[in-house]
Amino acid sequence: MILFVFAGFGAVGGGGVFTLDSNFHGIFALLSFISFNLLAIATVAILKGPMKAVSAVMGAIGLFALLLHALSDFGVMGLNSPIGPGGMEHIILFPALI
Repeated sequence: MILFVFAGFGAVGGGGVFTLDSNFHGIFALLSFISFNLLAIATVAILKGPMKAVSAVMGAIGLFALLLHALSDFGVMGLNSPIGPGGMEHIILFPALI
């Protein structure tokens, strides 16, 4: 239940704060990215059949994309340049929302 609260709070905060205004957008977005993907992995406990595997894989893909995005933001790798940081944010979040 707490993951739902964190995911919702992060999504509302990330959408409500302008990206260039403050660092709050990044904090809220990180909270929602982690929470939504952990929710996808945590639902494995209540799902049945092949959706268990699909949910776990989608959550893992989102967390892996978050790791790549963080490495790109800190200058370790330049992986998100063709799609930009906004495109990478979509790749982080969309698998968990499916």
